[in-house]
Amino acid sequence: MEDKSNVGSDGSDANRSQVNEEHTSAETPGGSNDSNGGNGTDSQVESMVTEQAEEKDKKTQELLLKANEFRDACIQLFAMRAKVKYDKGQQEHGGYLPADVSFEDMEDEVIDLWMYLQAMKSKVWVICPDQRDALFHKRVKNTDVE
Repeated sequence: MEDKSNVGSDGSDANRSQVNEEHTSAETPGGSNDSNGGNGTDSQVESMVTEQAEEKDKKTQELLLKANEFRDACIQLFAMRAKVKYDKGQQEHGGYLPADVSFEDMEDEVIDLWMYLQAMKSKVWVICPDQRDALFHKRVKNTDVE
């Protein structure tokens, strides 16, 4: 059976020192260093995390801006070259493309494109042996050189 001789009438241990509930908190001696009542450590960690997130966001925004500039330059180049190529094709073949094009024409163009792609891969394989990993394997996220 349990010895209850040291238990006070309020259920507390009679030998245990009493705690003043007005002064129980996670505060450091001398009071709080932080406006939210903490000891300042949480706000320092939060500040560091916020700074890291802001830096990551800044890098993401810079990369996005760089990507948008690349996109716009590619679209501008495409527009200029597509116009010249289309006009040249019209002079050579005549007709009206939406009325004249066939699936066979498209298949022929896909075959040409496939052959061009394989020829360029072969050329790059020979010319750029040090770049093979970067050029012929799946991209690893965040491989951009800063």
